[in-house]
Amino acid sequence: LSLEVKTIVSNTDLVLSHLKSRRASDEAMEAAQTIASLQSKRVALIQERDDFLNQRKEASAMVGKLMRDKDNADQEEVE
Repeated sequence: LSLEVKTIVSNTDLVLSHLKSRRASDEAMEAAQTIASLQSKRVALIQERDDFLNQRKEASAMVGKLMRDKDNADQEEVE
């Protein structure tokens, strides 16, 4: 039996009912539920990672701007 993760996640109840009607083992039923649960956690973690990467990008831009401003101020002092 081969299913895509997307199918399992979007139609978990349908997948479980089909597995039950095909008399799948309890292990297969639990595996389908686990896959759906882990995929949801994966999506949440990816979103969290993307948020942190965006924060780092914004902070890096700010640091670069501050360093350029400092360099400009140092050059004005020399002149």
